[in-house]
Amino acid sequence: MLRCTCLRPQGLVVREYPDGCVVYDEADASLHALEPWAGEALLRLMQGPPPTVPELADLLVGGSASADEQAQVDEALQQFAARGWVAWVPA
Repeated sequence: MLRCTCLRPQGLVVREYPDGCVVYDEADASLHALEPWAGEALLRLMQGPPPTVPELADLLVGGSASADEQAQVDEALQQFAARGWVAWVPA
């Protein structure tokens, strides 16, 4: 199983707000709006050891994540990977 890790934690600035968060990417000076849970997911990737999708989903929901919740987390991670923020590494 693959784990997801943040490639540039120093180059991303995350600001959380009650209704979402904003990510500033220093690499291209871009801003990205995220849902609160997606911002929390990115922060966890920036600060901790690389989790698997099920592990990250469980952390975000505070228990056992459903298959739909895991799929939602996986989709967000794929979008983060497309932006160059994260990468998949072997477990």
